[in-house]
Amino acid sequence: IVRADHPITRRHLLDAIRRLGSRDVMVLPNGALPAQELVAVGAAARDHRREVMFLPCSSMVQGLASLAVHDPSRDSADDAFAMSEAAAATRWGSLRIANERALTWVGTCEPGHSLGLSGHDVVVIEHDLVTAGASLLDKVLAAGGELVTMLVGLDAPDGLAEQLTRHVNDRHPEVEVLVYHGGQRSDLLQL
Repeated sequence: IVRADHPITRRHLLDAIRRLGSRDVMVLPNGALPAQELVAVGAAARDHRREVMFLPCSSMVQGLASLAVHDPSRDSADDAFAMSEAAAATRWGSLRIANERALTWVGTCEPGHSLGLSGHDVVVIEHDLVTAGASLLDKVLAAGGELVTMLVGLDAPDGLAEQLTRHVNDRHPEVEVLVYHGGQRSDLLQL
C-alpha cells in the first residue's frame, strides 16, 4: 500500500513496487495516476525477478471491490482476472466542488458548484453539496443495487455522509450503506 501526505507520483509507486520481495505484484491504482504513467511504471518495475500487473481500478471503491474477492491461494493470473471483474462490475461515483468554469454533459458549471460524477462523467450540477449527493445516489441506484459504500474524503464537510445515509435510508430502504474514512484528496466523497 502506498500512502502519502501528497498526491501519489510515478516515483512513489515505482519505489513501493521495487521494495516488495514478491515475484508477482498486483497494483490497484485506484485512479491515482493516468494510464500512461502506469504503463511507464510497469515497464520500469518489470525485470527477470518480478512480474507486475495493473488491475483496472479507476477509483478507491473499485479497489475495495477487487480486494473483497482477492484469494491469495489462487494462481495470480486467475486472481487478477477475478479481481478485475469485481472492479468492472462496480458502479461508482464521486462528489467534488468545481474549481473552474467548465462545460459538462449536463450543462455549464461555475466555480463553487457541487458536482456529482458517475465514473468520470459529470451527471449532476447543484449549488448545494447534499442535494448533489442525493441526486447522484438516486441516479446510481436507479439501475438497482444492494450496497452503497461511501468513502469520505479529507476535505468533506462534517455530517455529509450521515445526511446522504439518511437519504438512502428514506428513498432506498432496501439498500445497505457502509461509511468509511477514505482520506482521498480529490473527491469529497466516493461511492
